[in-house]
Amino acid sequence: MSNLLKDLPGFATDFSGAASVLSSMGGLVAIHGPSGCMGNYTGFDEPDWFSSPGPVFSSLMREDEAVLGIEDIIVNRITETCRKCRPSFIAIVGSPVPALIGVDYEGMSMEIESSTGIPTFGINTTGFDNYCDGMIQTLSVLGKRFLPAHHKVVSNTVNLLGYNNLDYCNDDDLFDLKALLLSEGRGINCVTGRSSIDEIANIPNAECNLVLSSSALKFALSLKEMYGTPFSCQLPIGGIGIVRSTPANDTVPEKFSSNRKFLIIGDQVISNSLRSFIEGRYGCMGDVSTFFEFNDIIARQGMFICAGRMICMRFSAEGMI
Repeated sequence: MSNLLKDLPGFATDFSGAASVLSSMGGLVAIHGPSGCMGNYTGFDEPDWFSSPGPVFSSLMREDEAVLGIEDIIVNRITETCRKCRPSFIAIVGSPVPALIGVDYEGMSMEIESSTGIPTFGINTTGFDNYCDGMIQTLSVLGKRFLPAHHKVVSNTVNLLGYNNLDYCNDDDLFDLKALLLSEGRGINCVTGRSSIDEIANIPNAECNLVLSSSALKFALSLKEMYGTPFSCQLPIGGIGIVRSTPANDTVPEKFSSNRKFLIIGDQVISNSLRSFIEGRYGCMGDVSTFFEFNDIIARQGMFICAGRMICMRFSAEGMI
């Protein structure tokens, strides 16, 4: 452990992951539950909250509302808030207390949408899973609600799926990635976590999808099944990826010994891409581990899942062992 580089991932909960994706899309996000859940999201989980807070508020569920299952008061709170700001959509994000009492998000959403005329949907997060699970569920709900049945592919366009504040922390990476894609003649069709609902509806029109984090891999797979859209999970780190095969104006570094090993712990897509870059550039071999979403579709030998301090599954050439 003499060479240990740390950039800790966000061990945030699932409702924070959902709120983080939705907060910059121009809608109103209501975290349904006591005020502490909202405080957890704004005070600890969302890196950009204090610099650029989004339209997120708490439904301020009280004890009697939880015990008696009263939903009318909460529906009225959300409805009144919408009349003041007129958002493009309303999202009701679940937290632990509503999960324990079994809140009917579909019924609440229908009632609010009928009253306001604003598209409304619920994200049935529980607070018991990690942020990646919340993002997966959010993209699935957005797809089911807003993606059209028909599409028309526009050449040389790409969707950036799975961009989020918890894995990337600021927009510098997004700015550089957009510049790289535009320099290669590709148009940016949609960026999940940044684009509006109208742009989400245009996702099927892109020629290909670039998956930026494991939270969007299932969404990319569903888009491939529905529309036949190909996708890549290889990020263009160092200029190498789907858009360019070699770094521009760069010298080849000295190779390390093939006996040197390294380990990357983090998001599967990001860590896989970083491992490929390091192996190709320096000639050493590495392993990847993750605490979060794992998909064996993009797993290589040497990939394993961590649970606390234990390695619970490992991927070999034969599959999971």
